[in-house]
Amino acid sequence: MRNESKFNDVEAGYKNASFWYPSIQLGFQVLFLAPLIIIALLVNQYAQSRGYGLIALISWHLLVIFFIPLIFKAFEFLQIGIITQFIFDIIGAIFGGLVFLVQYVYILLIPLCGFAIIKFLQKFVFNTKSQAAKRVQKSQCINCAKMIKNQDAHCPHCGYYQYVECHHCHELTYKNLPYCYHCGTAQTYDS
Repeated sequence: MRNESKFNDVEAGYKNASFWYPSIQLGFQVLFLAPLIIIALLVNQYAQSRGYGLIALISWHLLVIFFIPLIFKAFEFLQIGIITQFIFDIIGAIFGGLVFLVQYVYILLIPLCGFAIIKFLQKFVFNTKSQAAKRVQKSQCINCAKMIKNQDAHCPHCGYYQYVECHHCHELTYKNLPYCYHCGTAQTYDS
């Protein structure tokens, strides 16, 4: 009877720890990574506003890399990690004692996930053509996104030249837009 009550106490403690451990782990990871994410974000914004392309690119990639562990922890916290753990348990069972292969899968998956996130962000979030269209509609510079007058050919903030000559009608049209706003011809850029 006494051993059973000790067992019940230990089991209740285990359940309590199992419930709170992922939350505490996620909290500490956010606490550790938040300053790095904020610094990378500030460096990225500063580099973009000054036109430092290489620094903006590096800081943007660091920003994505800092988010990867948080994404994995969030999935684990939301119990999606159980599915991933199940898959890795199956791999471990198939390869028997070669459990170290699971670590190689992790090593392979983390850069692949990072690359996939970077490609997704480049294609949909930081697409220069979609950014240019939104900025032209808001009377902003195509390069630095600061407000300019519609007739300004150069941005007074960063000096970026806003136009390119249309290959079809030879009129000036905005850079990075998919079509000439005079004749409607699809634009190709030599970048």
